[in-house]
Amino acid sequence: DNAQWCPRIGHSAVVHENSIFICGGSDESGNSLNDVWCSADGITWNHVSIDEDSHMWSPRVGHSVVSHDNSIFVFGGCAKQEMLGDS
Repeated sequence: DNAQWCPRIGHSAVVHENSIFICGGSDESGNSLNDVWCSADGITWNHVSIDEDSHMWSPRVGHSVVSHDNSIFVFGGCAKQEMLGDS
């Protein structure tokens, strides 16, 4: 119950550098999300701020997330009934 994010479905999770990351999904109103939350212990969660120079992915649901070479990559999913093929 310590998580501060809104209830969601269709999100993805990945372990990266000894922390759990929760990415995107859809809120209770059906809005696609692109927020990122992380926790080192599964109890205390922090919102991850993405700097403006990074390539932020668009809001989506049903996507895949992988950790590779010190980075997290987001692939595919859907946004507003449109399938996405980007990464």
